[in-house]
Amino acid sequence: MVPLPTYDPMECPFFVARGSKRVSLLDVRNRRTYTLYEDDNNKWGYNKVSIMDRGQGRFNLLYVANEGATDQVVKRFDFPNIFEEGLRKIVNLSHKVDEPGFFTKLFS
Repeated sequence: MVPLPTYDPMECPFFVARGSKRVSLLDVRNRRTYTLYEDDNNKWGYNKVSIMDRGQGRFNLLYVANEGATDQVVKRFDFPNIFEEGLRKIVNLSHKVDEPGFFTKLFS
């Protein structure tokens, strides 16, 4: 597990986790998992994942997609700062609970 470059325990509590079939985003504050990339890769898993901080909430996610004796395939995803802003909004809204409406209270 690697924290996002803008990690903050309250405002941006996200880690990138690697597994045998997917690269996931973990919200450690609200205990939720979001899949960033998924593939049936049972041979070696995603054991080589790297995050590059580009500043101002932007980052790159690099991982090895195929390993060979001489050739390797590396994939890169660029995440703009709007992605990090969206994550902050998810954290801010996930703790809110919908209040029951008028009819729910009436018929309970």
